[in-house]
Amino acid sequence: MRTTSLLIKIALIGLWLSGLAARADVFLYELNFDQAIGTRTFGRLTGGKDGYEDMENGDMPVQQVLTPDVRDGYNRVYLQGSGMFEAGTDFKQLRAWTQLGRDIKNPDGAASTWVLVIDEGFFTESGLAQLIMTWSLMSGYNTPAGTLELVRPDGTVAVSNMKSVTGPVVFAKAPKGSQLGAGRYEIRYRKAGVPSSAPATPEPIVDEMPWAARGRKDVKVCPLEAGKTVKLIPGQLRTFRSGAAVGVAAPGSAEDVSLNDWWQIRYILPDAIQIRLFDQVVIGYRITTSYGSADSYVTITKSGVPEKFEYSARENRGIMRGWNLLAAPPLVLLADDPGFDALAALRPLIMDSATHAYAVLSQSAQMTQCRAFWVFNAGSSSPEIILEGLNTGASRPSLHSGWNFTGVADDTKSVADLNVISAWRWNGRHYVLLKQETSLQPGIGYWLYRE
Repeated sequence: MRTTSLLIKIALIGLWLSGLAARADVFLYELNFDQAIGTRTFGRLTGGKDGYEDMENGDMPVQQVLTPDVRDGYNRVYLQGSGMFEAGTDFKQLRAWTQLGRDIKNPDGAASTWVLVIDEGFFTESGLAQLIMTWSLMSGYNTPAGTLELVRPDGTVAVSNMKSVTGPVVFAKAPKGSQLGAGRYEIRYRKAGVPSSAPATPEPIVDEMPWAARGRKDVKVCPLEAGKTVKLIPGQLRTFRSGAAVGVAAPGSAEDVSLNDWWQIRYILPDAIQIRLFDQVVIGYRITTSYGSADSYVTITKSGVPEKFEYSARENRGIMRGWNLLAAPPLVLLADDPGFDALAALRPLIMDSATHAYAVLSQSAQMTQCRAFWVFNAGSSSPEIILEGLNTGASRPSLHSGWNFTGVADDTKSVADLNVISAWRWNGRHYVLLKQETSLQPGIGYWLYRE
């Protein structure tokens, strides 16, 4: 009986000690600055997340301190959020989504890493030469049991034990001696005995892709490294239209893939009907190591509007009998377009930029925007060919010194717009020199000479 009682006491003491250890890993620190830019808070709380969008537990964009003497540049000092880029928002709103004044992580992992950004814009906008930072453990929390250090952008340790000191650390526009410069700093916490840090909260990722049915986009998120994995967060594939969340029955598909020494997020758009319903997709993912994790989002936005481009006599770019000098439309062509197959059957000739020799155009990828080509029509009729592509905005060809074999973009109105010495067009029998005020047309090929 006495032995049983002793075992029970030992078990209770063990539970009490483990509770203290768990409590020691739940903490909040406040970063204080000598200027009127407010405070920044980081820590680990039950229910916290390893990234952005934890408003209930405190994650929030940097908020302006509501005092009349608030310092310019206050929002240039922030904890980096994993970030979600909202479509249709202005630059200031984008910054708010990606800058946190308070970043709280989950205490379940053996380690956590926060990112403190001291943007050089702070010194430019505020006119100050330096910024002094101190920190303190917030009331109601015990000192964490593990290590807590401030790490410079180059990976060296600036403060080895943030638990035993409270600063100060001096950030300077032109650092001298022990002063630190602007940059991206990491605050790393590790439980006792943990040999490595957790992944840092990733920088925001925003990319774009042509909005074509079944189109695919691979976005690099981090290099392949031993012991590190990237996985999608369940339920975190969301669609938006003009910045507002919209429900789509088939939002496409996403997967995490390891490809070419990188972890990548692969997204495939849905069919032609569904893609008209949204113009942005946000995909959540998690980077995990043996000691911790960090969440982030990939935001992919629409980069082009579907359009058709017609080669016909009524469009003044018909494929007449004999040789025709034409050009690819100012569009990103869609894959498996039957219109391109019809054009390729005529065996168009494109010029190799390196050798200046002609070669047969056989793949749609070779038909880049505004690329000139020759095509020979042996028949007596003029075939009508319609290509489908995405208008991603005016794509003015890059002109170099000397002769350029090219087409023109939508916004080119005349020869004078191109700042060239001379422009020549093929009329079906011979070349014609064009006047500076002559209107140019997309889909027609030209020889342009620039000094």
